[in-house]
Amino acid sequence: TLLKIYGYIELLTALYLIFFCFYFEFLKILSFQAPSLFIVDVLITLLALLFPAFLMGASIPLLTATLPNNVKDVHTVHAKIYGWNTLGACFGTLISGFYFLPVFGLNGSLLLAGSINLIAAFIFIKNPVKGTVYKQEKLPVIPSTVPDYFYIIFSFLTGAIIISFEVLFIRILHLSMGGARVYNFPFVLALFIGGLALGSLSVNKKTISVDSLIQRTLSSIILMGGLFWLTPYWPLWLNNIRFHLGFAFIDYIVFQIFIFIFIFCFLFPAVFCMGQFLPLIYALLRKNSKNYARVCGALYFCNTLGTVLGAVGIGYLALYILNVDHLFKINIYILILLAFLLVIFEKKVWYAVFLTVFSLVFILVPLGWNQTENYPHYIVRDKQKAEPSTIKKWFFFPKPEVNDTELVYFTDGPNTTVKVQRYRKKPRSDLELYTHSTLSIIHRNKPYLSYSLTTNGKGDGNTIMEFSTYFLMSGLPYLFAPLQDKGLSVAVVGLGLGISTAVFSQLEEVSNIKAIEISPKVVEGIRQAPSYLNFEVFQKKKVNIVEEDAFKYFTRADKKFDIIVSQPSNIWVAGVENLFSREFYQLVDRSLS
Repeated sequence: TLLKIYGYIELLTALYLIFFCFYFEFLKILSFQAPSLFIVDVLITLLALLFPAFLMGASIPLLTATLPNNVKDVHTVHAKIYGWNTLGACFGTLISGFYFLPVFGLNGSLLLAGSINLIAAFIFIKNPVKGTVYKQEKLPVIPSTVPDYFYIIFSFLTGAIIISFEVLFIRILHLSMGGARVYNFPFVLALFIGGLALGSLSVNKKTISVDSLIQRTLSSIILMGGLFWLTPYWPLWLNNIRFHLGFAFIDYIVFQIFIFIFIFCFLFPAVFCMGQFLPLIYALLRKNSKNYARVCGALYFCNTLGTVLGAVGIGYLALYILNVDHLFKINIYILILLAFLLVIFEKKVWYAVFLTVFSLVFILVPLGWNQTENYPHYIVRDKQKAEPSTIKKWFFFPKPEVNDTELVYFTDGPNTTVKVQRYRKKPRSDLELYTHSTLSIIHRNKPYLSYSLTTNGKGDGNTIMEFSTYFLMSGLPYLFAPLQDKGLSVAVVGLGLGISTAVFSQLEEVSNIKAIEISPKVVEGIRQAPSYLNFEVFQKKKVNIVEEDAFKYFTRADKKFDIIVSQPSNIWVAGVENLFSREFYQLVDRSLS
Protein backbone atom coordinates (compact mmCIF):
# COMPACT_ATOMS: atom_id res chain seq x y z
CA THR A 1 0.00 0.00 0.00
CA LEU A 2 2.77 2.46 0.90
CA LEU A 3 4.55 1.84 -2.40
CA LYS A 4 1.31 2.52 -4.28
CA ILE A 5 0.83 5.75 -2.29
CA TYR A 6 4.36 6.73 -3.31
CA GLY A 7 3.40 6.02 -6.94
CA TYR A 8 0.33 8.23 -6.72
CA ILE A 9 2.46 11.00 -5.20
CA GLU A 10 4.77 10.77 -8.24
CA LEU A 11 1.70 10.87 -10.50
CA LEU A 12 0.36 14.08 -8.91
CA THR A 13 3.83 15.64 -9.11
CA ALA A 14 4.05 14.72 -12.81
CA LEU A 15 0.65 16.25 -13.59
CA TYR A 16 1.59 19.44 -11.74
CA LEU A 17 4.84 19.76 -13.75
CA ILE A 18 3.10 19.11 -17.07
CA PHE A 19 0.37 21.71 -16.49
CA PHE A 20 2.61 24.23 -14.70
CA CYS A 21 3.40 26.13 -17.91
CA PHE A 22 -0.28 27.23 -18.04
CA TYR A 23 -0.45 27.93 -14.31
CA PHE A 24 2.79 29.93 -14.54
CA GLU A 25 1.17 32.44 -16.91
CA PHE A 26 -1.50 33.11 -14.29
CA LEU A 27 1.18 33.50 -11.58
CA LYS A 28 3.13 35.98 -13.74
CA ILE A 29 0.04 38.14 -14.25
CA LEU A 30 -0.70 37.95 -10.52
CA SER A 31 2.90 38.87 -9.65
CA PHE A 32 3.06 41.82 -12.05
CA GLN A 33 -0.23 43.24 -10.85
CA ALA A 34 0.42 42.73 -7.13
CA PRO A 35 2.16 45.40 -5.03
CA SER A 36 5.94 45.12 -4.59
CA LEU A 37 5.97 43.79 -1.03
CA PHE A 38 8.03 40.98 0.49
CA ILE A 39 4.98 39.21 1.90
CA VAL A 40 3.33 39.27 -1.54
CA ASP A 41 6.43 37.68 -3.09
CA VAL A 42 6.36 34.98 -0.41
CA LEU A 43 2.67 34.24 -1.03
CA ILE A 44 3.15 33.98 -4.81
CA THR A 45 6.15 31.70 -4.27
CA LEU A 46 4.02 29.49 -2.02
CA LEU A 47 1.33 29.34 -4.69
CA ALA A 48 3.98 28.19 -7.17
CA LEU A 49 5.91 25.67 -5.07
CA LEU A 50 4.02 24.59 -1.96
CA PHE A 51 1.94 21.81 -3.56
CA PRO A 52 4.78 19.95 -5.36
CA ALA A 53 7.11 20.49 -2.39
CA PHE A 54 4.45 19.02 -0.07
CA LEU A 55 4.19 15.95 -2.31
CA MET A 56 7.95 15.48 -2.54
CA GLY A 57 8.29 15.90 1.22
CA ALA A 58 6.35 12.67 1.74
CA SER A 59 8.70 10.53 -0.36
CA ILE A 60 11.58 9.90 2.08
CA PRO A 61 9.39 9.01 5.13
CA LEU A 62 7.31 6.64 2.96
CA LEU A 63 10.37 4.86 1.57
CA THR A 64 11.98 4.79 5.03
CA ALA A 65 8.90 2.97 6.32
CA THR A 66 8.91 0.46 3.47
CA LEU A 67 12.40 -0.48 2.34
CA PRO A 68 14.32 -1.94 5.36
CA ASN A 69 14.86 -5.71 4.96
CA ASN A 70 15.32 -6.23 8.71
CA VAL A 71 15.21 -4.18 11.88
CA LYS A 72 18.98 -3.70 11.91
CA ASP A 73 18.75 -1.80 8.62
CA VAL A 74 16.22 0.77 9.83
CA HIS A 75 18.93 3.27 10.86
CA THR A 76 21.11 2.88 7.76
CA VAL A 77 18.48 2.46 5.01
CA HIS A 78 17.19 5.94 5.80
CA ALA A 79 20.69 7.36 5.22
CA LYS A 80 20.86 5.59 1.83
CA ILE A 81 17.40 6.79 0.78
CA TYR A 82 18.21 10.37 1.79
CA GLY A 83 21.65 10.17 0.18
CA TRP A 84 20.56 8.76 -3.18
CA ASN A 85 17.54 11.07 -3.32
CA THR A 86 19.75 14.10 -2.69
CA LEU A 87 22.39 12.87 -5.14
CA GLY A 88 19.66 12.70 -7.76
CA ALA A 89 18.75 16.28 -6.89
CA CYS A 90 22.40 17.29 -7.45
CA PHE A 91 22.39 15.65 -10.89
CA GLY A 92 19.04 17.27 -11.70
CA THR A 93 20.33 20.71 -10.74
CA LEU A 94 23.37 20.46 -13.02
CA ILE A 95 21.65 18.90 -16.03
CA SER A 96 18.70 21.33 -15.77
CA GLY A 97 20.85 24.45 -15.48
CA PHE A 98 23.43 23.55 -18.11
CA TYR A 99 21.51 21.39 -20.62
CA PHE A 100 17.73 21.13 -20.31
CA LEU A 101 16.96 24.86 -19.93
CA PRO A 102 19.30 26.04 -22.74
CA VAL A 103 18.20 23.23 -25.11
CA PHE A 104 14.49 22.69 -24.33
CA GLY A 105 13.54 25.94 -22.59
CA LEU A 106 11.50 26.23 -19.39
CA ASN A 107 8.32 24.56 -20.64
CA GLY A 108 10.17 21.76 -22.42
CA SER A 109 12.27 21.05 -19.32
CA LEU A 110 9.14 20.85 -17.16
CA LEU A 111 7.47 18.47 -19.61
CA LEU A 112 10.56 16.28 -19.64
CA ALA A 113 10.72 16.21 -15.82
CA GLY A 114 7.00 15.44 -15.68
CA SER A 115 7.48 12.53 -18.09
CA ILE A 116 10.18 11.05 -15.84
CA ASN A 117 7.79 11.33 -12.88
CA LEU A 118 5.07 9.61 -14.89
CA ILE A 119 7.36 6.65 -15.55
CA ALA A 120 8.21 6.45 -11.83
CA ALA A 121 4.49 6.65 -10.96
CA PHE A 122 3.64 3.79 -13.33
CA ILE A 123 6.44 1.60 -11.91
CA PHE A 124 5.37 2.04 -8.29
CA ILE A 125 1.62 1.87 -8.83
CA LYS A 126 1.90 -1.34 -10.87
CA ASN A 127 4.76 -2.83 -8.82
CA PRO A 128 3.60 -6.20 -7.35
CA VAL A 129 6.36 -6.17 -4.69
CA LYS A 130 5.10 -5.44 -1.19
CA GLY A 131 7.34 -3.47 1.11
CA THR A 132 8.11 -5.09 4.43
CA VAL A 133 7.02 -2.92 7.34
CA TYR A 134 8.37 -4.10 10.69
CA LYS A 135 5.88 -4.01 13.54
CA GLN A 136 6.89 -6.96 15.69
CA GLU A 137 10.61 -6.95 16.32
CA LYS A 138 12.25 -4.51 18.68
CA LEU A 139 14.52 -1.89 17.13
CA PRO A 140 18.15 -1.64 18.34
CA VAL A 141 18.80 1.46 20.47
CA ILE A 142 21.97 3.59 20.04
CA PRO A 143 23.39 4.58 23.48
CA SER A 144 22.91 8.31 24.10
CA THR A 145 22.36 10.57 27.09
CA VAL A 146 21.18 13.43 24.86
CA PRO A 147 17.41 14.00 25.12
CA ASP A 148 15.34 13.63 21.95
CA TYR A 149 14.11 17.22 22.06
CA PHE A 150 17.69 18.45 21.70
CA TYR A 151 18.19 16.34 18.58
CA ILE A 152 15.06 17.94 17.11
CA ILE A 153 16.38 21.42 17.97
CA PHE A 154 19.76 20.43 16.51
CA SER A 155 18.05 19.33 13.29
CA PHE A 156 16.05 22.57 13.10
CA LEU A 157 19.05 24.87 13.63
CA THR A 158 21.46 22.96 11.39
CA GLY A 159 18.81 23.03 8.64
CA ALA A 160 18.75 26.82 8.99
CA ILE A 161 22.55 27.05 9.03
CA ILE A 162 23.11 24.83 5.98
CA ILE A 163 20.57 26.61 3.78
CA SER A 164 21.76 30.05 4.90
CA PHE A 165 25.37 29.09 4.11
CA GLU A 166 24.16 28.05 0.67
CA VAL A 167 22.49 31.46 0.13
CA LEU A 168 25.51 33.32 1.49
CA PHE A 169 27.98 31.46 -0.72
CA ILE A 170 25.87 32.14 -3.81
CA ARG A 171 26.13 35.84 -2.93
CA ILE A 172 29.87 35.57 -2.18
CA LEU A 173 30.52 33.87 -5.53
CA HIS A 174 28.51 36.62 -7.25
CA LEU A 175 30.65 39.25 -5.54
CA SER A 176 33.87 37.41 -6.31
CA MET A 177 33.11 37.32 -10.04
CA GLY A 178 31.79 40.83 -10.51
CA GLY A 179 28.08 40.23 -10.72
CA ALA A 180 25.33 37.70 -10.09
CA ARG A 181 26.31 35.38 -12.94
CA VAL A 182 23.61 33.00 -14.06
CA TYR A 183 25.62 29.78 -13.56
CA ASN A 184 26.70 30.58 -9.99
CA PHE A 185 23.36 29.46 -8.57
CA PRO A 186 23.33 25.92 -10.07
CA PHE A 187 27.04 25.55 -9.22
CA VAL A 188 26.61 26.28 -5.51
CA LEU A 189 23.25 24.53 -5.25
CA ALA A 190 24.57 21.35 -6.89
CA LEU A 191 27.67 21.36 -4.71
CA PHE A 192 25.67 21.71 -1.50
CA ILE A 193 23.14 19.05 -2.51
CA GLY A 194 25.88 16.70 -3.72
CA GLY A 195 27.94 17.20 -0.55
CA LEU A 196 24.92 16.51 1.66
CA ALA A 197 24.10 13.40 -0.39
CA LEU A 198 27.59 11.89 -0.23
CA GLY A 199 27.86 12.77 3.46
CA SER A 200 24.62 10.88 4.10
CA LEU A 201 25.75 7.87 2.04
CA SER A 202 28.94 7.65 4.09
CA VAL A 203 26.93 6.88 7.26
CA ASN A 204 26.99 3.17 8.16
CA LYS A 205 26.43 0.99 11.20
CA LYS A 206 29.99 1.50 12.43
CA THR A 207 29.82 5.30 12.30
CA ILE A 208 26.47 5.74 14.09
CA SER A 209 27.15 7.17 17.55
CA VAL A 210 26.94 10.42 19.49
CA ASP A 211 30.74 10.73 19.20
CA SER A 212 30.38 10.71 15.40
CA LEU A 213 27.83 13.53 15.56
CA ILE A 214 30.13 15.57 17.82
CA GLN A 215 33.13 14.96 15.55
CA ARG A 216 31.22 15.98 12.41
CA THR A 217 30.01 19.12 14.13
CA LEU A 218 33.55 20.03 15.21
CA SER A 219 34.87 19.33 11.70
CA SER A 220 32.20 21.61 10.22
CA ILE A 221 33.13 24.37 12.67
CA ILE A 222 36.84 24.14 11.84
CA LEU A 223 36.29 24.02 8.07
CA MET A 224 33.80 26.90 8.04
CA GLY A 225 36.06 28.90 10.35
CA GLY A 226 38.91 28.44 7.87
CA LEU A 227 36.62 29.53 5.03
CA PHE A 228 35.78 32.72 6.92
CA TRP A 229 39.47 33.70 6.72
CA LEU A 230 40.02 32.58 3.11
CA THR A 231 36.84 33.77 1.40
CA PRO A 232 37.93 37.44 1.05
CA TYR A 233 40.73 36.29 -1.30
CA TRP A 234 38.38 34.47 -3.70
CA PRO A 235 37.96 37.48 -6.06
CA LEU A 236 41.71 37.83 -6.46
CA TRP A 237 42.31 34.13 -7.14
CA LEU A 238 39.39 33.78 -9.55
CA ASN A 239 40.32 36.97 -11.35
CA ASN A 240 43.90 35.79 -11.84
CA ILE A 241 42.73 32.55 -13.44
CA ARG A 242 40.33 34.46 -15.71
CA PHE A 243 43.12 36.89 -16.54
CA HIS A 244 45.48 34.13 -17.69
CA LEU A 245 42.88 32.19 -19.66
CA GLY A 246 41.80 34.89 -22.08
CA PHE A 247 38.35 35.60 -23.42
CA ALA A 248 37.66 33.10 -26.21
CA PHE A 249 34.52 30.96 -25.94
CA ILE A 250 36.50 27.79 -25.18
CA ASP A 251 38.32 29.71 -22.42
CA TYR A 252 34.96 30.62 -20.92
CA ILE A 253 33.93 26.95 -20.77
CA VAL A 254 37.27 26.04 -19.16
CA PHE A 255 36.77 28.88 -16.68
CA GLN A 256 33.29 27.64 -15.71
CA ILE A 257 34.71 24.15 -15.11
CA PHE A 258 37.48 25.69 -13.03
CA ILE A 259 34.96 27.65 -10.93
CA PHE A 260 33.15 24.44 -10.01
CA ILE A 261 36.44 22.72 -9.11
CA PHE A 262 37.49 25.82 -7.14
CA ILE A 263 34.36 26.01 -4.98
CA PHE A 264 34.31 22.20 -4.70
CA CYS A 265 37.75 22.23 -3.05
CA PHE A 266 36.69 24.90 -0.58
CA LEU A 267 33.10 23.96 0.23
CA PHE A 268 32.76 20.22 -0.26
CA PRO A 269 34.61 19.05 2.92
CA ALA A 270 32.41 21.16 5.22
CA VAL A 271 29.16 20.32 3.39
CA PHE A 272 30.10 16.61 3.39
CA CYS A 273 30.41 16.70 7.20
CA MET A 274 27.09 18.52 7.56
CA GLY A 275 25.46 15.95 5.27
CA GLN A 276 25.92 13.38 8.03
CA PHE A 277 23.92 15.40 10.58
CA LEU A 278 20.40 14.31 9.59
CA PRO A 279 21.05 10.54 9.17
CA LEU A 280 22.96 10.43 12.46
CA ILE A 281 20.21 12.30 14.30
CA TYR A 282 17.56 9.95 12.89
CA ALA A 283 19.58 6.94 14.04
CA LEU A 284 20.10 8.42 17.52
CA LEU A 285 16.44 9.34 18.08
CA ARG A 286 14.55 6.86 20.27
CA LYS A 287 11.91 5.03 18.23
CA ASN A 288 10.18 1.67 18.04
CA SER A 289 8.96 -0.66 15.30
CA LYS A 290 5.56 1.06 15.19
CA ASN A 291 6.60 4.71 14.90
CA TYR A 292 9.99 4.88 13.15
CA ALA A 293 8.45 6.21 9.90
CA ARG A 294 6.51 8.91 11.80
CA VAL A 295 9.73 9.84 13.64
CA CYS A 296 11.40 10.25 10.24
CA GLY A 297 8.57 12.47 9.02
CA ALA A 298 8.64 14.61 12.19
CA LEU A 299 12.42 15.00 11.91
CA TYR A 300 12.18 16.13 8.29
CA PHE A 301 9.36 18.50 9.17
CA CYS A 302 11.51 20.24 11.81
CA ASN A 303 14.59 20.23 9.58
CA THR A 304 12.61 21.73 6.69
CA LEU A 305 11.14 24.42 8.96
CA GLY A 306 14.74 25.23 9.82
CA THR A 307 15.61 25.61 6.14
CA VAL A 308 12.70 28.04 5.74
CA LEU A 309 14.10 30.07 8.64
CA GLY A 310 17.58 29.94 7.13
CA ALA A 311 16.50 30.95 3.62
CA VAL A 312 13.96 33.64 4.51
CA GLY A 313 15.17 34.79 7.93
CA ILE A 314 18.96 34.56 7.73
CA GLY A 315 19.45 34.60 3.96
CA TYR A 316 17.05 37.47 3.27
CA LEU A 317 15.45 39.43 6.12
CA ALA A 318 18.59 39.52 8.29
CA LEU A 319 20.42 41.27 5.43
CA TYR A 320 18.33 44.36 6.14
CA ILE A 321 20.31 44.65 9.40
CA LEU A 322 23.56 42.67 9.03
CA ASN A 323 26.10 42.11 6.28
CA VAL A 324 27.11 38.80 4.68
CA ASP A 325 30.30 38.48 6.75
CA HIS A 326 28.39 39.04 10.00
CA LEU A 327 25.84 36.33 9.15
CA PHE A 328 28.66 33.98 8.12
CA LYS A 329 30.26 34.30 11.54
CA ILE A 330 26.95 34.11 13.43
CA ASN A 331 26.25 30.76 11.73
CA ILE A 332 29.57 29.46 13.04
CA TYR A 333 28.72 30.71 16.54
CA ILE A 334 25.43 28.75 16.43
CA LEU A 335 27.33 25.59 15.42
CA ILE A 336 29.77 26.17 18.30
CA LEU A 337 26.86 26.53 20.75
CA LEU A 338 25.26 23.29 19.52
CA ALA A 339 28.58 21.46 19.82
CA PHE A 340 29.06 22.77 23.38
CA LEU A 341 25.62 21.50 24.41
CA LEU A 342 26.33 18.09 22.86
CA VAL A 343 29.62 17.66 24.74
CA ILE A 344 28.00 18.84 27.97
CA PHE A 345 25.23 16.23 27.63
CA GLU A 346 27.81 13.54 26.86
CA LYS A 347 30.41 14.87 29.37
CA LYS A 348 33.25 14.88 26.83
CA VAL A 349 35.93 16.96 28.57
CA TRP A 350 38.56 17.04 25.80
CA TYR A 351 36.04 18.07 23.20
CA ALA A 352 34.93 20.88 25.53
CA VAL A 353 38.55 22.06 25.98
CA PHE A 354 39.11 22.12 22.21
CA LEU A 355 35.86 24.03 21.61
CA THR A 356 36.78 26.59 24.27
CA VAL A 357 40.19 27.25 22.71
CA PHE A 358 38.79 27.48 19.18
CA SER A 359 35.98 29.78 20.34
CA LEU A 360 38.41 32.16 22.05
CA VAL A 361 40.58 32.33 18.94
CA PHE A 362 37.60 32.81 16.65
CA ILE A 363 36.06 35.50 18.85
CA LEU A 364 39.30 37.49 18.62
CA VAL A 365 38.93 37.63 14.83
CA PRO A 366 37.12 40.84 13.77
CA LEU A 367 33.43 40.25 13.20
CA GLY A 368 33.54 41.47 9.60
CA TRP A 369 35.86 41.57 6.59
CA ASN A 370 37.83 44.64 5.56
CA GLN A 371 35.26 46.21 3.27
CA THR A 372 37.68 48.46 1.41
CA GLU A 373 40.67 46.20 0.78
CA ASN A 374 39.65 42.55 0.81
CA TYR A 375 35.88 42.33 0.88
CA PRO A 376 34.79 40.15 -2.05
CA HIS A 377 34.63 42.33 -5.16
CA TYR A 378 35.61 41.90 -8.76
CA ILE A 379 39.12 42.97 -9.78
CA VAL A 380 39.71 44.25 -13.29
CA ARG A 381 43.19 44.30 -14.77
CA ASP A 382 44.53 45.15 -18.23
CA LYS A 383 46.29 42.02 -19.50
CA GLN A 384 48.29 43.89 -22.15
CA LYS A 385 49.79 46.37 -19.68
CA ALA A 386 50.36 44.00 -16.76
CA GLU A 387 53.95 43.15 -15.90
CA PRO A 388 54.88 39.50 -15.14
CA SER A 389 56.41 40.47 -11.80
CA THR A 390 53.20 42.24 -10.80
CA ILE A 391 51.09 39.20 -11.73
CA LYS A 392 53.22 36.93 -9.52
CA LYS A 393 52.90 39.27 -6.56
CA TRP A 394 49.16 39.48 -7.02
CA PHE A 395 48.45 35.81 -7.55
CA PHE A 396 47.78 34.72 -3.97
CA PHE A 397 47.57 37.89 -1.88
CA PRO A 398 46.59 41.47 -2.67
CA LYS A 399 49.26 43.85 -3.83
CA PRO A 400 49.81 46.62 -1.24
CA GLU A 401 48.72 50.01 -2.57
CA VAL A 402 48.87 53.58 -1.39
CA ASN A 403 45.65 54.24 0.42
CA ASP A 404 44.02 56.80 -1.88
CA THR A 405 40.59 55.22 -1.58
CA GLU A 406 38.00 55.99 1.05
CA LEU A 407 34.92 53.87 1.68
CA VAL A 408 31.94 56.19 1.74
CA TYR A 409 29.12 53.66 1.98
CA PHE A 410 28.81 49.89 2.18
CA THR A 411 25.96 47.50 2.85
CA ASP A 412 24.74 44.02 1.95
CA GLY A 413 21.06 44.42 1.21
CA PRO A 414 18.68 41.47 0.67
CA ASN A 415 19.17 41.59 -3.10
CA THR A 416 22.11 43.96 -3.65
CA THR A 417 25.55 44.58 -2.17
CA VAL A 418 26.27 48.28 -2.64
CA LYS A 419 29.60 50.04 -2.22
CA VAL A 420 30.38 53.70 -2.85
CA GLN A 421 34.03 54.75 -2.81
CA ARG A 422 35.87 58.03 -3.18
CA TYR A 423 39.20 58.26 -5.01
CA ARG A 424 41.74 61.06 -4.66
CA LYS A 425 43.98 60.71 -7.72
CA LYS A 426 45.49 62.94 -10.35
CA PRO A 427 44.12 62.50 -13.88
CA ARG A 428 45.80 59.45 -15.44
CA SER A 429 44.89 60.14 -19.07
CA ASP A 430 43.92 62.89 -21.50
CA LEU A 431 40.31 61.68 -21.31
CA GLU A 432 40.23 62.00 -17.50
CA LEU A 433 41.95 65.40 -17.70
CA TYR A 434 39.44 66.63 -20.29
CA THR A 435 36.47 65.29 -18.31
CA HIS A 436 37.84 66.82 -15.13
CA SER A 437 38.34 70.18 -16.80
CA THR A 438 34.80 70.12 -18.14
CA LEU A 439 33.36 69.19 -14.74
CA SER A 440 35.43 71.91 -13.07
CA ILE A 441 33.68 74.48 -15.23
CA ILE A 442 30.25 72.98 -14.50
CA HIS A 443 30.93 72.61 -10.77
CA ARG A 444 32.78 75.91 -10.32
CA ASN A 445 36.22 74.42 -9.66
CA LYS A 446 35.17 71.88 -7.08
CA PRO A 447 38.00 69.54 -5.92
CA TYR A 448 39.00 66.65 -8.16
CA LEU A 449 37.10 63.75 -6.65
CA SER A 450 36.12 60.52 -8.34
CA TYR A 451 33.22 58.54 -6.89
CA SER A 452 32.42 55.01 -7.98
CA LEU A 453 29.39 52.78 -7.48
CA THR A 454 29.78 49.00 -7.18
CA THR A 455 26.71 46.77 -7.08
CA ASN A 456 26.98 43.02 -6.41
CA GLY A 457 30.73 43.17 -6.93
CA LYS A 458 30.49 44.78 -10.37
CA GLY A 459 31.49 48.37 -11.06
CA ASP A 460 28.38 50.21 -12.24
CA GLY A 461 29.74 53.69 -12.73
CA ASN A 462 32.35 56.34 -11.98
CA THR A 463 31.67 60.06 -11.86
CA ILE A 464 34.80 60.88 -13.91
CA MET A 465 35.55 57.97 -16.23
CA GLU A 466 31.93 57.40 -17.29
CA PHE A 467 30.53 60.89 -17.02
CA SER A 468 30.23 61.37 -20.79
CA THR A 469 28.35 58.06 -21.14
CA TYR A 470 25.73 59.00 -18.55
CA PHE A 471 25.48 62.56 -19.87
CA LEU A 472 24.84 61.41 -23.44
CA MET A 473 22.34 58.74 -22.32
CA SER A 474 20.06 61.65 -21.44
CA GLY A 475 21.31 64.21 -23.93
CA LEU A 476 20.89 62.22 -27.14
CA PRO A 477 17.26 61.13 -26.70
CA TYR A 478 16.42 64.65 -25.51
CA LEU A 479 17.77 66.11 -28.77
CA PHE A 480 15.50 63.78 -30.77
CA ALA A 481 12.36 64.22 -28.65
CA PRO A 482 9.58 66.45 -29.96
CA LEU A 483 9.25 69.44 -27.63
CA GLN A 484 5.81 70.00 -26.18
CA ASP A 485 4.32 73.02 -24.48
CA LYS A 486 3.31 70.98 -21.45
CA GLY A 487 6.82 69.59 -21.07
CA LEU A 488 8.42 66.23 -21.51
CA SER A 489 7.75 63.25 -19.27
CA VAL A 490 10.78 60.98 -18.70
CA ALA A 491 11.43 57.56 -17.16
CA VAL A 492 14.97 56.44 -16.31
CA VAL A 493 15.51 52.73 -15.61
CA GLY A 494 18.13 52.45 -12.87
CA LEU A 495 19.31 55.39 -10.79
CA GLY A 496 23.01 54.45 -10.88
CA LEU A 497 25.12 57.46 -9.92
CA GLY A 498 22.16 59.73 -10.65
CA ILE A 499 23.86 61.62 -13.50
CA SER A 500 21.44 60.64 -16.30
CA THR A 501 18.45 61.52 -14.15
CA ALA A 502 20.15 64.75 -13.08
CA VAL A 503 20.81 65.88 -16.66
CA PHE A 504 17.08 65.61 -17.41
CA SER A 505 16.35 67.55 -14.22
CA GLN A 506 18.39 70.51 -15.58
CA LEU A 507 16.29 70.82 -18.75
CA GLU A 508 13.41 73.30 -18.73
CA GLU A 509 11.44 71.31 -21.31
CA VAL A 510 11.33 68.29 -18.98
CA SER A 511 8.48 68.62 -16.51
CA ASN A 512 8.67 65.33 -14.58
CA ILE A 513 11.08 62.41 -14.23
CA LYS A 514 10.62 58.97 -12.73
CA ALA A 515 13.86 57.20 -11.79
CA ILE A 516 13.01 53.51 -11.32
CA GLU A 517 15.55 51.79 -9.05
CA ILE A 518 15.10 48.24 -7.77
CA SER A 519 17.48 48.59 -4.80
CA PRO A 520 16.79 51.07 -1.97
CA LYS A 521 20.41 50.55 -0.92
CA VAL A 522 21.66 52.13 -4.17
CA VAL A 523 19.54 55.22 -3.50
CA GLU A 524 20.83 55.35 0.08
CA GLY A 525 24.45 54.93 -1.06
CA ILE A 526 24.40 57.59 -3.79
CA ARG A 527 23.01 60.11 -1.31
CA GLN A 528 26.40 59.89 0.44
CA ALA A 529 28.27 61.39 -2.54
CA PRO A 530 28.57 65.20 -2.87
CA SER A 531 25.37 66.53 -4.39
CA TYR A 532 27.16 68.69 -6.97
CA LEU A 533 28.45 65.55 -8.75
CA ASN A 534 24.92 64.68 -9.88
CA PHE A 535 23.52 68.22 -10.10
CA GLU A 536 21.64 68.03 -6.79
CA VAL A 537 19.31 65.42 -8.27
CA PHE A 538 17.79 64.54 -4.89
CA GLN A 539 16.74 68.16 -4.33
CA LYS A 540 14.87 68.49 -7.63
CA LYS A 541 11.09 68.55 -7.17
CA LYS A 542 10.48 67.22 -10.68
CA VAL A 543 12.42 64.00 -9.85
CA ASN A 544 10.44 61.13 -8.34
CA ILE A 545 12.48 58.05 -7.36
CA VAL A 546 10.44 54.84 -7.53
CA GLU A 547 11.97 51.90 -5.65
CA GLU A 548 10.70 49.00 -7.75
CA ASP A 549 11.71 46.49 -10.42
CA ALA A 550 11.42 48.27 -13.80
CA PHE A 551 9.86 45.26 -15.54
CA LYS A 552 7.17 45.08 -12.89
CA TYR A 553 6.68 48.85 -12.97
CA PHE A 554 5.96 48.99 -16.71
CA THR A 555 3.50 46.09 -16.54
CA ARG A 556 1.26 48.35 -14.43
CA ALA A 557 2.21 51.78 -15.79
CA ASP A 558 -0.82 53.61 -17.09
CA LYS A 559 1.16 56.77 -17.83
CA LYS A 560 2.76 57.58 -21.19
CA PHE A 561 6.35 58.81 -21.27
CA ASP A 562 8.00 60.91 -23.99
CA ILE A 563 11.45 59.46 -23.25
CA ILE A 564 12.47 56.21 -21.58
CA VAL A 565 16.17 55.63 -20.90
CA SER A 566 17.52 52.21 -19.92
CA GLN A 567 21.09 51.05 -19.50
CA PRO A 568 21.05 47.93 -17.26
CA SER A 569 24.07 46.03 -16.03
CA ASN A 570 25.59 43.43 -18.34
CA ILE A 571 23.27 40.71 -19.59
CA TRP A 572 25.29 37.99 -17.81
CA VAL A 573 24.29 39.49 -14.45
CA ALA A 574 21.45 37.33 -13.08
CA GLY A 575 18.27 39.27 -12.39
CA VAL A 576 18.93 41.74 -15.22
CA GLU A 577 17.89 39.42 -18.05
CA ASN A 578 14.27 40.66 -17.92
CA LEU A 579 15.46 44.11 -19.01
CA PHE A 580 16.90 42.60 -22.20
CA SER A 581 13.81 40.58 -23.07
CA ARG A 582 11.34 41.08 -25.91
CA GLU A 583 8.55 41.36 -23.33
CA PHE A 584 10.29 44.31 -21.64
CA TYR A 585 10.70 46.21 -24.91
CA GLN A 586 7.05 45.57 -25.73
CA LEU A 587 6.09 47.03 -22.35
CA VAL A 588 8.33 50.04 -22.95
CA ASP A 589 6.89 50.55 -26.45
CA ARG A 590 3.40 50.50 -24.96
CA SER A 591 4.44 53.13 -22.41
CA LEU A 592 5.91 55.59 -24.95
CA SER A 593 3.80 58.49 -26.13
